[in-house]
Amino acid sequence: MMLVKLFLEFCKIGVVAFGGGNAIFPILHHELVEKLQWISTQDFLNFVSIAETTPGPIGMNLSTFIGFKLAGFPGALVATIGYVFLPFLFMLVVATVAVKIKDSKIYKRFLIAIMVVVLVLLTRAAYLMVAGGFHDFRPYLLSLVVFIAFMKFKKLNPIYLLIISGLIGMFYF
Repeated sequence: MMLVKLFLEFCKIGVVAFGGGNAIFPILHHELVEKLQWISTQDFLNFVSIAETTPGPIGMNLSTFIGFKLAGFPGALVATIGYVFLPFLFMLVVATVAVKIKDSKIYKRFLIAIMVVVLVLLTRAAYLMVAGGFHDFRPYLLSLVVFIAFMKFKKLNPIYLLIISGLIGMFYF
């Protein structure tokens, strides 16, 4: 029964996952931590940290990790499939229709509205991560230093940037 609940919940979450992984954090947090109480806020923040550093889409990684926490490997598989199932079907329909309506004013306004929703969700995600995960200024300072280094040395390979950030974080914190 838990697998069916996982599939349906992640179908519901996946269908509103406009804007990618960071935009989905507040929705996942509200549904899984606050409403269903399947995981704790600390577990959620830990999963966010891991999902940010593992390859692949963040929202799908979060679904996989949360599904695994709740029901082992079958839960991970069901949550991941649930997360991508409805968006996949939706995109099949949209891809066939979008070619015909791409110059429509209604379609363009819809895309603008989606951008506003994504901005609000990203702001909420930032708030959740700051309010629950960081208790001092050092992570912010580290992020600022890494960002400035990246901007100054634009040719710096992002892989090296991740390795350097990880090493600094590991040794300093």
